[in-house]
Amino acid sequence: MMGWMSNEQGLEKTKANYVPLTPLSHLKRASVAFPNRLALSYGTKKYNYLQYHKRVTLLASSLTARGINPGDVIATILPNIPAQVEAHFGIPAAGAVINTINTRLDVKTVSYILDHGGAKIVLVDTQFLSLAKQAKKMCKGLGPEIIEVEEEEDVMEDVPFAIIEDVPVFPGCKGSKAQLRACLQEKITKHVNRKFNADLASDLGLSPGVKRIFVVFKIDKTGNITDVMARAPHKRLQEEAIRVVNLLPKMTPGKQRGRPVGVKYSLPIAFKVE
Repeated sequence: MMGWMSNEQGLEKTKANYVPLTPLSHLKRASVAFPNRLALSYGTKKYNYLQYHKRVTLLASSLTARGINPGDVIATILPNIPAQVEAHFGIPAAGAVINTINTRLDVKTVSYILDHGGAKIVLVDTQFLSLAKQAKKMCKGLGPEIIEVEEEEDVMEDVPFAIIEDVPVFPGCKGSKAQLRACLQEKITKHVNRKFNADLASDLGLSPGVKRIFVVFKIDKTGNITDVMARAPHKRLQEEAIRVVNLLPKMTPGKQRGRPVGVKYSLPIAFKVE
Protein backbone atom coordinates (compact mmCIF):
# COMPACT_ATOMS: atom_id res chain seq x y z
CA MET A 1 0.00 0.00 0.00
CA MET A 2 1.54 3.32 -1.08
CA GLY A 3 -0.86 5.67 0.70
CA TRP A 4 -4.48 6.09 1.69
CA MET A 5 -6.08 5.40 -1.72
CA SER A 6 -7.74 2.00 -2.06
CA ASN A 7 -6.14 1.37 -5.45
CA GLU A 8 -2.86 3.03 -6.33
CA GLN A 9 -1.79 0.63 -9.04
CA GLY A 10 0.14 2.48 -11.74
CA LEU A 11 0.92 5.46 -9.49
CA GLU A 12 4.47 4.49 -8.71
CA LYS A 13 7.03 7.29 -8.88
CA THR A 14 7.73 8.31 -12.46
CA LYS A 15 8.95 11.45 -14.24
CA ALA A 16 5.32 12.31 -14.93
CA ASN A 17 4.20 12.42 -11.29
CA TYR A 18 7.31 12.85 -9.17
CA VAL A 19 10.11 15.40 -9.34
CA PRO A 20 12.60 15.82 -6.46
CA LEU A 21 12.51 19.32 -5.00
CA THR A 22 15.65 21.39 -4.40
CA PRO A 23 16.19 24.93 -3.08
CA LEU A 24 16.95 25.99 -6.66
CA SER A 25 13.72 24.55 -8.02
CA HIS A 26 11.78 26.18 -5.18
CA LEU A 27 13.28 29.58 -6.05
CA LYS A 28 12.57 29.13 -9.75
CA ARG A 29 8.97 28.15 -9.02
CA ALA A 30 8.52 31.08 -6.60
CA SER A 31 9.72 33.51 -9.30
CA VAL A 32 6.86 32.28 -11.51
CA ALA A 33 4.12 31.58 -8.95
CA PHE A 34 4.82 34.52 -6.62
CA PRO A 35 6.89 37.00 -8.65
CA ASN A 36 5.82 40.06 -6.62
CA ARG A 37 6.07 38.53 -3.15
CA LEU A 38 8.85 39.85 -0.91
CA ALA A 39 11.84 37.50 -1.02
CA LEU A 40 14.59 39.49 0.65
CA SER A 41 14.64 42.58 2.86
CA TYR A 42 17.83 44.25 4.04
CA GLY A 43 17.82 47.83 5.22
CA THR A 44 16.17 49.92 2.53
CA LYS A 45 16.78 47.24 -0.10
CA LYS A 46 13.92 44.87 -0.91
CA TYR A 47 13.69 42.24 -3.67
CA ASN A 48 10.67 40.24 -4.77
CA TYR A 49 11.10 36.65 -5.96
CA LEU A 50 11.33 37.62 -9.62
CA GLN A 51 14.11 40.14 -8.91
CA TYR A 52 15.88 37.77 -6.55
CA HIS A 53 15.81 34.95 -9.10
CA LYS A 54 17.27 37.28 -11.75
CA ARG A 55 20.11 38.35 -9.44
CA VAL A 56 20.92 34.74 -8.60
CA THR A 57 20.88 33.83 -12.29
CA LEU A 58 23.20 36.74 -13.06
CA LEU A 59 25.66 35.57 -10.40
CA ALA A 60 25.60 32.02 -11.75
CA SER A 61 26.21 33.29 -15.30
CA SER A 62 29.10 35.47 -14.14
CA LEU A 63 30.76 32.55 -12.37
CA THR A 64 30.38 30.33 -15.41
CA ALA A 65 31.90 33.07 -17.57
CA ARG A 66 34.93 33.09 -15.23
CA GLY A 67 35.53 29.43 -15.99
CA ILE A 68 33.77 27.81 -13.05
CA ASN A 69 32.79 24.21 -13.81
CA PRO A 70 30.42 21.80 -12.03
CA GLY A 71 32.02 20.58 -8.81
CA ASP A 72 34.37 23.55 -8.39
CA VAL A 73 34.48 25.12 -4.94
CA ILE A 74 33.71 28.78 -4.33
CA ALA A 75 34.31 30.20 -0.87
CA THR A 76 32.69 33.26 0.68
CA ILE A 77 33.93 35.58 3.41
CA LEU A 78 30.80 37.64 3.79
CA PRO A 79 28.66 38.88 6.68
CA ASN A 80 24.88 38.52 6.64
CA ILE A 81 24.22 40.73 3.62
CA PRO A 82 22.27 40.12 0.38
CA ALA A 83 25.42 38.97 -1.42
CA GLN A 84 25.75 36.05 1.00
CA VAL A 85 22.14 34.98 0.49
CA GLU A 86 22.49 35.28 -3.27
CA ALA A 87 25.68 33.21 -3.15
CA HIS A 88 23.79 30.37 -1.45
CA PHE A 89 21.68 30.03 -4.60
CA GLY A 90 23.91 31.49 -7.32
CA ILE A 91 26.90 29.24 -6.64
CA PRO A 92 24.92 25.96 -6.75
CA ALA A 93 23.07 27.31 -9.79
CA ALA A 94 26.45 27.38 -11.56
CA GLY A 95 26.98 23.77 -10.52
CA ALA A 96 29.65 24.73 -8.00
CA VAL A 97 29.98 23.99 -4.29
CA ILE A 98 29.72 26.81 -1.77
CA ASN A 99 32.10 26.97 1.20
CA THR A 100 31.08 29.74 3.63
CA ILE A 101 33.90 30.88 5.91
CA ASN A 102 33.23 32.48 9.28
CA THR A 103 34.33 36.12 9.18
CA ARG A 104 35.61 35.89 12.78
CA LEU A 105 38.28 33.30 12.02
CA ASP A 106 41.98 34.18 12.08
CA VAL A 107 44.22 34.31 9.00
CA LYS A 108 45.81 30.89 9.51
CA THR A 109 42.46 29.14 9.85
CA VAL A 110 41.03 30.88 6.79
CA SER A 111 44.13 29.94 4.78
CA TYR A 112 43.79 26.30 5.88
CA ILE A 113 40.11 26.22 4.84
CA LEU A 114 40.89 27.72 1.43
CA ASP A 115 43.64 25.15 0.89
CA HIS A 116 41.71 22.19 2.25
CA GLY A 117 38.54 23.05 0.35
CA GLY A 118 40.36 23.78 -2.88
CA ALA A 119 38.46 26.98 -3.56
CA LYS A 120 38.98 28.46 -7.01
CA ILE A 121 37.28 31.74 -6.14
CA VAL A 122 36.56 33.49 -2.86
CA LEU A 123 33.89 36.18 -2.69
CA VAL A 124 35.00 38.73 -0.09
CA ASP A 125 33.26 41.66 1.53
CA THR A 126 35.30 44.87 1.35
CA GLN A 127 35.98 44.97 5.07
CA PHE A 128 37.56 41.49 4.97
CA LEU A 129 39.81 42.04 1.94
CA SER A 130 42.93 42.29 4.08
CA LEU A 131 42.09 39.00 5.81
CA ALA A 132 41.53 37.25 2.46
CA LYS A 133 44.74 38.60 0.91
CA GLN A 134 46.84 37.54 3.88
CA ALA A 135 45.20 34.10 3.88
CA LYS A 136 45.89 33.68 0.15
CA LYS A 137 49.59 34.45 0.69
CA MET A 138 49.73 31.61 3.21
CA CYS A 139 48.11 29.08 0.85
CA LYS A 140 50.35 26.26 -0.33
CA GLY A 141 49.56 26.87 -3.99
CA LEU A 142 48.42 29.95 -5.87
CA GLY A 143 45.29 30.21 -3.76
CA PRO A 144 41.86 31.26 -4.99
CA GLU A 145 41.00 34.28 -7.09
CA ILE A 146 39.74 37.03 -4.78
CA ILE A 147 36.61 38.87 -5.90
CA GLU A 148 35.64 41.90 -3.85
CA VAL A 149 31.95 42.25 -3.09
CA GLU A 150 31.07 45.90 -2.59
CA GLU A 151 27.84 46.65 -0.80
CA GLU A 152 25.62 49.24 -2.43
CA GLU A 153 25.39 52.54 -0.61
CA ASP A 154 21.68 52.70 0.10
CA VAL A 155 21.24 49.55 2.19
CA MET A 156 21.94 50.98 5.61
CA GLU A 157 19.11 52.11 7.84
CA ASP A 158 19.36 53.30 11.42
CA VAL A 159 20.98 50.72 13.68
CA PRO A 160 20.04 50.12 17.34
CA PHE A 161 22.77 51.03 19.83
CA ALA A 162 22.76 47.47 21.18
CA ILE A 163 24.09 46.00 17.92
CA ILE A 164 26.03 48.86 16.29
CA GLU A 165 29.54 47.79 15.34
CA ASP A 166 31.26 51.11 16.09
CA VAL A 167 29.36 53.21 18.63
CA PRO A 168 29.12 57.00 18.35
CA VAL A 169 31.98 58.62 20.22
CA PHE A 170 30.97 61.06 22.95
CA PRO A 171 33.41 64.00 23.25
CA GLY A 172 36.24 63.05 25.59
CA CYS A 173 35.73 59.27 25.36
CA LYS A 174 38.72 57.11 24.39
CA GLY A 175 39.74 53.46 24.39
CA SER A 176 38.57 50.18 22.92
CA LYS A 177 35.14 49.59 21.40
CA ALA A 178 33.85 48.26 24.70
CA GLN A 179 35.29 51.24 26.57
CA LEU A 180 33.80 53.71 24.09
CA ARG A 181 30.41 52.05 24.47
CA ALA A 182 30.53 52.19 28.27
CA CYS A 183 31.86 55.76 28.23
CA LEU A 184 29.04 57.01 26.00
CA GLN A 185 26.41 55.45 28.24
CA GLU A 186 28.04 56.92 31.34
CA LYS A 187 28.38 60.40 29.79
CA ILE A 188 24.75 60.47 28.66
CA THR A 189 23.55 59.37 32.09
CA LYS A 190 25.65 62.04 33.82
CA HIS A 191 24.42 64.68 31.38
CA VAL A 192 20.79 63.84 32.12
CA ASN A 193 21.33 63.71 35.89
CA ARG A 194 23.01 67.12 35.77
CA LYS A 195 20.58 68.88 33.44
CA PHE A 196 17.20 67.34 34.30
CA ASN A 197 14.97 69.32 36.64
CA ALA A 198 13.97 66.57 39.06
CA ASP A 199 12.08 69.06 41.27
CA LEU A 200 9.60 69.54 38.45
CA ALA A 201 7.72 66.39 39.47
CA SER A 202 7.08 67.74 42.97
CA ASP A 203 6.02 71.11 41.55
CA LEU A 204 3.48 69.31 39.40
CA GLY A 205 1.94 67.70 42.47
CA LEU A 206 2.67 64.11 41.43
CA SER A 207 2.18 61.43 44.05
CA PRO A 208 5.26 60.21 46.00
CA GLY A 209 7.26 57.30 44.62
CA VAL A 210 9.59 56.42 41.76
CA LYS A 211 8.68 58.03 38.45
CA ARG A 212 9.98 56.83 35.10
CA ILE A 213 10.41 58.53 31.77
CA PHE A 214 11.30 56.60 28.62
CA VAL A 215 13.20 58.49 25.94
CA VAL A 216 14.27 57.38 22.48
CA PHE A 217 16.39 59.42 20.10
CA LYS A 218 18.76 59.11 17.21
CA ILE A 219 22.40 60.07 16.83
CA ASP A 220 22.36 60.70 13.09
CA LYS A 221 25.00 60.11 10.42
CA THR A 222 26.61 63.45 11.21
CA GLY A 223 26.64 62.92 15.00
CA ASN A 224 23.74 65.24 15.80
CA ILE A 225 20.85 64.41 18.13
CA THR A 226 17.54 64.08 16.26
CA ASP A 227 14.09 62.48 16.47
CA VAL A 228 13.79 62.79 20.25
CA MET A 229 10.60 61.28 21.67
CA ALA A 230 9.57 60.67 25.27
CA ARG A 231 6.85 59.00 27.30
CA ALA A 232 6.26 60.35 30.82
CA PRO A 233 3.56 60.50 33.52
CA HIS A 234 3.06 64.22 32.77
CA LYS A 235 3.42 66.35 29.64
CA ARG A 236 5.78 68.79 31.40
CA LEU A 237 8.13 65.92 32.33
CA GLN A 238 8.02 64.72 28.74
CA GLU A 239 8.97 68.17 27.49
CA GLU A 240 11.77 68.42 30.06
CA ALA A 241 13.24 65.08 29.00
CA ILE A 242 13.21 66.12 25.34
CA ARG A 243 14.82 69.46 26.21
CA VAL A 244 17.65 67.79 28.15
CA VAL A 245 18.40 65.19 25.48
CA ASN A 246 18.50 67.87 22.79
CA LEU A 247 21.30 69.53 24.79
CA LEU A 248 23.62 66.56 24.25
CA PRO A 249 26.77 67.55 22.32
CA LYS A 250 27.55 66.57 18.75
CA MET A 251 29.38 63.25 18.60
CA THR A 252 31.50 61.33 16.16
CA PRO A 253 28.85 59.28 14.31
CA GLY A 254 28.51 55.56 14.77
CA LYS A 255 29.53 53.22 11.97
CA GLN A 256 28.18 49.98 10.59
CA ARG A 257 30.41 48.06 8.20
CA GLY A 258 32.74 51.05 8.08
CA ARG A 259 30.14 53.63 7.04
CA PRO A 260 28.41 56.31 9.17
CA VAL A 261 24.84 55.42 10.11
CA GLY A 262 22.10 56.73 12.36
CA VAL A 263 22.10 55.07 15.77
CA LYS A 264 18.90 54.58 17.76
CA TYR A 265 19.33 55.04 21.50
CA SER A 266 16.87 54.25 24.30
CA LEU A 267 17.23 56.10 27.59
CA PRO A 268 15.22 55.34 30.75
CA ILE A 269 15.11 58.16 33.30
CA ALA A 270 14.06 57.32 36.86
CA PHE A 271 13.73 59.65 39.83
CA LYS A 272 11.98 59.65 43.18
CA VAL A 273 9.26 62.03 44.27
CA GLU A 274 9.23 62.52 48.05
